[in-house]
Amino acid sequence: MVNSTNARLDSEEQIADYLLTHPDFFERHLDVLATLRVPHICGSAVSLLERQIQLLRDQNHQLRQRLHELVQVARDNDCLATRMQHLNLVLIEAYGIDDLLPNIKDILSHEFNADFAALKLALSQTPNGLSERDRLSPAALEACHDVLNRDQPWCGKPTSQQSRWLFDEAAPEIASAALIPLQGAGQWRGLLAIGSRDPERFYPGAGTVFLNRIGELVSRALQVRVQRLTAAASA
Repeated sequence: MVNSTNARLDSEEQIADYLLTHPDFFERHLDVLATLRVPHICGSAVSLLERQIQLLRDQNHQLRQRLHELVQVARDNDCLATRMQHLNLVLIEAYGIDDLLPNIKDILSHEFNADFAALKLALSQTPNGLSERDRLSPAALEACHDVLNRDQPWCGKPTSQQSRWLFDEAAPEIASAALIPLQGAGQWRGLLAIGSRDPERFYPGAGTVFLNRIGELVSRALQVRVQRLTAAASA
């Protein structure tokens, strides 16, 4: 027992000596400081306790800030879910393609805060009911060839030709855009374009999960209407 006690005392003295010769130890090991239990007495122990308290306050502030961020993300996701529901209702309720195209552009502008929205299609046949303004001309297909052949939405600043073919007279105002390729079982192809005056709104490398979901929904809705339109034109 005596040997064990002496060994413990020797170890404590070594620890004390080390701390005395390395007064910045706790500055470099804040995680250790946060777990210490220091009696609130006089002398240097008080300053150490105050340092602990300050450290815990800082950690508490960081946790509160993180909680605030998580709450904000939850609110944003809830708003996004509501907007997606509204988009789904528009896609379901529109009967023909002449109803669907303007309604999609309207909901993108009003619900998703898009400065500009365009939806252009290229069909294997050219049925009635699709205006010239809503078509992807051969020149537009050439200008947007790379984007149309992607399997993911593209974000960034479109070329002047792309802006002109997609956004018409609004082309000079387009500082950034999200271009979402649409595919329709070989019968048609198209581009859903969301434009912004803000160059940072749709920057290269931005996440596209949400844009992908919009593209899938719009493609599926268009497929049904295009088939109906093509069948009517062939009758």
